[in-house]
Amino acid sequence: MPDLQLIALALTAVLSVIVIFLLLRGGNSAVTPRTPRTPRMDGKPRWHAKPGAVYTWDEIKKHKTQDDLWVVVSGKVYDVTSWLPRHPGGFAIMNAAGDDATEWMKEILPHPETAWKELEDYYIGNVDEKKAK
Repeated sequence: MPDLQLIALALTAVLSVIVIFLLLRGGNSAVTPRTPRTPRMDGKPRWHAKPGAVYTWDEIKKHKTQDDLWVVVSGKVYDVTSWLPRHPGGFAIMNAAGDDATEWMKEILPHPETAWKELEDYYIGNVDEKKAK
């Protein structure tokens, strides 16, 4: 009987370690999270808006990975790379990677006012609407 108790105790310990690991890892996605190439401790984007910065859709579409993630919302371009690991919706944001996320933010998964305010911290410029998507 003591052998059974010892096995049960060991099994409980192993399962506890696995659960703690998954919780600390943030296992809420099938996509493996990675640290951005140039992480910023302040959570701000790596790119900085220049007055009048304008990006073509060809340029925006290049930024669609976990390490380099831009989205467009209402004609504004945002570098949300550093936000990805902290995004409350996990990696759902990757659905709009390098593309227009306006519909996602407004209709598909309506975001609260706080998300819209937070988004402004990641603004880097505007879309060149003269060039086709």
